[in-house]
Amino acid sequence: MNDEHEDTAVLSVVRDEQLSVLHQYLHMFSLDMKIWMSNSIGTKEVSWGEFLVVDLGDFVIGDLVNVVSFVLNVENRAAVCCSTSKDDSEEDSTASIFIIGENIYRHVYGEGIIDGSWPHLMNYVPSSVHILKKSTRKSKRKRITRRYGPDDTSSRSVKEPKVTPKAK
Repeated sequence: MNDEHEDTAVLSVVRDEQLSVLHQYLHMFSLDMKIWMSNSIGTKEVSWGEFLVVDLGDFVIGDLVNVVSFVLNVENRAAVCCSTSKDDSEEDSTASIFIIGENIYRHVYGEGIIDGSWPHLMNYVPSSVHILKKSTRKSKRKRITRRYGPDDTSSRSVKEPKVTPKAK
């Protein structure tokens, strides 16, 4: 490792209502990774609380980890992180996915990448549940739904005769 300092911060969403920030200040004396989670979000300010602090120096990691995106698992006090790293030759880059927590570092995926590409974890998954909106009708009358059988007709199923203009 050289004497250069790297200071990175990555923003993520937690449960559609909170934000989290992963901060790394990497240098030769510290490999701390800190994650904060928002306590409250106002119109002009955000209140933050420390969620997790991990010293990457406690784990055997081959390359310097530079997190580019992450997703929090609040219940297990862990994060799934996506990172990029370069080996000593500074030519080959690797994309990695790992799980990190207070007493855990588990590398789950790694693959070489082309320079300039940035792997990313998506932290939003759309729900398949449809949310029904309340009716804005102000009428207190009950709406009557009529069902027609195959022999019955409704006003929409009655065919109107075609009218063709007469030639002059």
